[in-house]
Amino acid sequence: MPYSFNLPVLTDLTTAQQMVLNETASVAVSGGPGTGKSVIMLWRHIRNYSLSQCKSLLLTYTKSLEYYLKYAAMGVEEAAAHRVDRMYMWTEYRANSSYDEVIVDEAQDVELARYEII
Repeated sequence: MPYSFNLPVLTDLTTAQQMVLNETASVAVSGGPGTGKSVIMLWRHIRNYSLSQCKSLLLTYTKSLEYYLKYAAMGVEEAAAHRVDRMYMWTEYRANSSYDEVIVDEAQDVELARYEII
């Protein structure tokens, strides 16, 4: 049986999640599993493209999460889906690209040197 993921609609986000989504400054989000951290950052990335607010890049740690996030975004905003990559692949091979905002999911799994490249 194939697995599919549907993003919750924006109005289903909690007040705290919506505050993070709407924050214009840099923000770090922490919380336990299942608290919606990935959902918030994916919506932020999608919204950047759907509202033409800024050009963002969404980086993650694993290949499976990269694919998951790409396909989840694809149904909402194709341009955002094409700007999802893995931290190690991007910092090794594509770091010459320019973005207004870089969003990192699973940031705790990556050593500081990768952030210095960004």
